[in-house]
Amino acid sequence: MIKAKKNTNPIVIPDVLLSAFDNNSELTKCFNELTTGKQREYTDFIINAKREVTKTSRLDKIIPVILDKRDLRQIQKLLK
Repeated sequence: MIKAKKNTNPIVIPDVLLSAFDNNSELTKCFNELTTGKQREYTDFIINAKREVTKTSRLDKIIPVILDKRDLRQIQKLLK
C-alpha cells in the first residue's frame, strides 16, 4: 500500500481571513476546531484566487460554511 505524503508546510492564513477573525470570534473558534487539513482547504481556496475581489467573494461564501462546521469539498459546487 502506498501512503500519500503528509503536507507538513505551515498553513498560510490570508489577510482577508485574518481580518474576518478579528471581527468574528465565533468564526475564529470554529476555524480553530477544524482539522489541519480542513483549515488548509479553506485557506487555499482563498489564496488560490488571483484578484482581491475574488478572495473577498470567496471569504463571504465560506464564512457560513465554517460556522456550520461543514466540509468545503461537499459544498464547493454550490459556491461556484
